[in-house]
Amino acid sequence: MDKTYNIGLGGFSFIMEESAFNDLKNYIATLRQKWSEDEGREEIIADIEYRMGELLQEHLKGRAVANREDIKYLIDTMGMPNDLEDDDLSENYAENGFATGRTTPTNSTYANRKLYRDPYHCILGGVASGLANYFGIDRVWIRLALVLAPFLDIVMMGISTSSLIILYIIAWIVIPKATTVSDMLQAKGEPVNAETIKEFKAANGELLPPRESFFRSALKILLKIIILTIVISLGALALFTTFTIVGALFIYGGSSLNYFNTEIPPLFVENSWTFGVAGTALVLALVSITAGIILFTIKLISKNFKVNKALKIAIPIILIGSIITLFTLAGIEARNFTAKSLKTNSIPLAATPNDTLIFSFNKEFDSNTFLDDDYAMVDNKNTFDFINSKDAKIVVTKTSRGKNFKDAQETLSKLKFPIKVLSNEIEIPNYFTLGKNTPFRNQEVDYYIHLPNNVPFVVKGARFVEQRNQNHTYITSNESNKPNGTPRVFMFIDGELKCTNCTDDDVEDEDSTETDNDSISIDGENLKLKADGKNENVELEIPGKIKIEADGKQQKVKIKLPDGKEIVNINE
Repeated sequence: MDKTYNIGLGGFSFIMEESAFNDLKNYIATLRQKWSEDEGREEIIADIEYRMGELLQEHLKGRAVANREDIKYLIDTMGMPNDLEDDDLSENYAENGFATGRTTPTNSTYANRKLYRDPYHCILGGVASGLANYFGIDRVWIRLALVLAPFLDIVMMGISTSSLIILYIIAWIVIPKATTVSDMLQAKGEPVNAETIKEFKAANGELLPPRESFFRSALKILLKIIILTIVISLGALALFTTFTIVGALFIYGGSSLNYFNTEIPPLFVENSWTFGVAGTALVLALVSITAGIILFTIKLISKNFKVNKALKIAIPIILIGSIITLFTLAGIEARNFTAKSLKTNSIPLAATPNDTLIFSFNKEFDSNTFLDDDYAMVDNKNTFDFINSKDAKIVVTKTSRGKNFKDAQETLSKLKFPIKVLSNEIEIPNYFTLGKNTPFRNQEVDYYIHLPNNVPFVVKGARFVEQRNQNHTYITSNESNKPNGTPRVFMFIDGELKCTNCTDDDVEDEDSTETDNDSISIDGENLKLKADGKNENVELEIPGKIKIEADGKQQKVKIKLPDGKEIVNINE
C-alpha cells in the first residue's frame, strides 16, 4: 500500500501519494534555491503555492488523492524552474497601475480573462477599475463614461439614472473582488504560472491592503464626528449630574442626610437604610457611566490609548450591580402599593330654601407635604363636585393602598380630614393628615356635595364654578365685580345648576356664537351653523347625523348622510 500525506498547499488541503509529495517538495525547493537572492522570495513562493492549490483543486475534480500525474500537470502549467528567466523586470512596462513584467506580446484574449473588481485602484467598489482591467483600457475612460452616461440619452437608449445606479450596485455585489496576484493576472488575461507571478512581484512588490473608497472613508469620518459629539455631550451631562449629586451630599450632608434618614423614610419606606443604599447605588451608577463615557471618548480620539484591564472589568460590574440594586429596592417598595382600600363617609347638612349655605375652602396649607410631630399633612388638590339629589349631605370618599387589603384598610383608618360644619357654614380643608407614623400610600380624599333643588349656596375660595348641564357647560366667574362685593349665589333649579345673581358678562358659554354684518357662526355641541353673505355659502351640521352645504354662486346643494353617502343637487 502506498504511503500518503495530508498537506496544505496555498491554504488548500490535499491527500497526496508519497511520490507526488516528493515531486512537489523538490519543485518548490528548486524555486527557493533559484530565487535565493531575491528579497521577496517567500511572498513569491506563497503566491505560487496558492495558484498551484487552485489548479490542483480544479484538476482533481472531486478525486480524494493526488498522484504524480497531477503534480506533473501542475509543474508543466507553472513552468520548470530552469526555464524561468532572470531579466531585470523592474524596467518593464506598466498597464493600468500594475506592471505585468512581460516584454513580449501575449496571446491574451477576453476568453482567457476573468472579471474582478479592482480594490487596489477603486473609488466606489472597484467596478470601473475592474472593467478597465478586463477590457485592457485606462480606467479613467470607464469612470468618465459612467459619470456622463446619465446625460447621454442616445447612448444609454433611455436607461434612467436610477436604473444605472441599480445596475452598478448589482455589479458591485455580483462581481468578485480580486484579492491575490493570481486574480490580478487573470483579470488581465495573463497566464498564472511561476514566471508571471515572479514578474508581477518584481514589478509591483507586495500587494498593499485594498484601498478604502473615498465615500466609505468620508462616511466613516462623518459617523465618527457624530458619535464623538453625542458621546461628549452625554459625558458632560453625566459628569455634571454626578458632581451635582455628590457635591450636594457633601455640602448639605449634615442636615440633609439627617432629614432623609429620620423623617423621609418613615413617610415613604419601611426601612431607613433603603434611602442610604439607593443613594449610594445611584452615585456609583452615575460615576461608572461617566467614567465609561470618558474612557470611550479618549479611545475614539486616540487609537493608541489603552484602557486598564481592571477598569474594563470593574466599570461594567459596578454599573450592573448598581442598576440591579436600584431595581431591587424599587420592587421591594412597590409591593407596598399593590392592594387598594376604599371607604365612604356621609356628613348630613341642614339645608332649606330660606338659608344660604356657605362653602369655604381652607387655603392655609400650601405645600405638597408637611411633617409635624410625626404627622404628615398632604395637599388635596381634587375638585369638589356639586350633585343634585333629594338629601343635603357631603359624601367623602377615601382611598389608600398597601401591601395587602388589611394593610391598606389599616392605613386608611388613620387618615383624617378636618372638615367643619357650623350651622349653614361648611369649611372644607385643602389637605388631609395621614396619621401618626403612617407612611404615604397614595392616599386620596374626594368630596361630593349633594344638594336638593332650590337651596341657595355660595362658594368662597373658588375662583370659577363650572355649571355642567345636559347640553352646555357654563364657566361662571366666582369673583364679584359689584361695588358691595355681593358673592355669586348658586342653586339647583329643576336639576340644573344656576347662578341666581349673575349677569351675562359673568357667564362664558363654551358653545360660542359669532356674528358680523355679512356672516354668522354658531359652534354648539349639537348644532353648527356657518353663513357667509359675501360668498353666498351656508353650512348646517348636526354632528353625527347630517351635514348640509349650500353654494349660492354655483347653485349647488350637497347633503352628507351619517353612513358617509353624499347627495349632490345642481340647479343649472
